[in-house]
Amino acid sequence: MFVRASVAENTWKKHNSAWQCVKCYSSTLSIPITMPMNDSFICEFAAWALKEKELMPSTVTSYLSSLTTIHELKGFKNHNCLTPLAKKVIQGAQNLRFYTNMVKCTRKVVTLPMLKLIGHEIAKSDWSKNSKQVFWSACVTAFFGSFRLSEILSKSEWNYNETETLLWSDVKFTGPDSVLIHITVEKSRNIKGAFIDLFRFSGHNCCPVSCLKALYDVSKSAVNSNKPVFSFESGKLLTADILVNCVRELLRPHLGDEVEGIFGHSFRAGLPAAMADCPDIANSEDVKSWGRWNSSSFLLYTRLKFHMRRAIFNKIMSIYD
Repeated sequence: MFVRASVAENTWKKHNSAWQCVKCYSSTLSIPITMPMNDSFICEFAAWALKEKELMPSTVTSYLSSLTTIHELKGFKNHNCLTPLAKKVIQGAQNLRFYTNMVKCTRKVVTLPMLKLIGHEIAKSDWSKNSKQVFWSACVTAFFGSFRLSEILSKSEWNYNETETLLWSDVKFTGPDSVLIHITVEKSRNIKGAFIDLFRFSGHNCCPVSCLKALYDVSKSAVNSNKPVFSFESGKLLTADILVNCVRELLRPHLGDEVEGIFGHSFRAGLPAAMADCPDIANSEDVKSWGRWNSSSFLLYTRLKFHMRRAIFNKIMSIYD
């Protein structure tokens, strides 16, 4: 129990996926799995996963990292499965991708205009008032709070973990223009969780405070503070998969196949990307603070950063003035 609690549930799922892929390789080619795995086994597995399973180089890298952890758990210390030769195999696969017609599905950022378009499509749908408010409030909350969907939504449609799902007891309306949201378990594993303030956003019909208040008014679960915030009248819970698939279909008439690039983190990237596009208004520390990043990983989410790069370049050029 304690070992399982040492890392996030998704990390265990990644380790399990890696092990299942190794077992598939073993059974398909009738190659026994011996521990510790030697360089030959690891490299041939990596090549098979890249070619036969058509996995992304980044996925195979992640799998080999998981296999290293699995070795450690089985008592084989200092056995790194990301060997120099395996890295060369993966690097070669990455290079070959530049010469193929494979289309890389890049993650799209949900911008404010896109968010408003989602709201427009929800408004004109034939959904019930409750369903509309649940979906719309989740989208707006995720966008303005730069939340990971796993921080506010349940992993299952009919069951939920009270410590990993946003409950009404975690939502405090601190005034007419603000709301405080408590995330009890966040990625950084802060023992106190994280407290995120959301404020009124006027003039665009997508205010997170108004949306959550409206949801509170129409939600039966609001009567019980220990119930999830984003739940439907039937008792069914909104999950990340349901929300993302729904958003894709709502935007498909407008974006076509580009909607396949929309993922849960597309909402998380929204405000950081906008902030990065205006370095005269917000700097890197502002972006890190809003998104609750402790490292430079926030740069992965600031895809609209042309003006930020220009500002940095101007600073560099000023050295030579």
